[in-house]
Amino acid sequence: MPHQLLLNEIYTKLQKLVKEHEQLKKENTKLKTELEKKEQLQQNWMEKEQQLKEQVAILKTSSKQLDDAAKKDLEKRINDYIRHIDKAIALLNE
Repeated sequence: MPHQLLLNEIYTKLQKLVKEHEQLKKENTKLKTELEKKEQLQQNWMEKEQQLKEQVAILKTSSKQLDDAAKKDLEKRINDYIRHIDKAIALLNE
């Protein structure tokens, strides 16, 4: 009879481990999906940042025709956009 009790105990523990394993597999799949989404968002933001940097370069070249107040306002808005993008990238990296 003690062997039967031992077998039952082993079987119960094995079932518990199998359930935990299945839960961990599900969680792992979910985390991988979330990571892929965040990586895609990060890639999108990096592309957007690159586009904005290119626009800044173009605007700096063409801004020679703007007066000083307009230049400063334009630079401020562009820098604000870049800061927002950098914050979003930082949040995605967390």
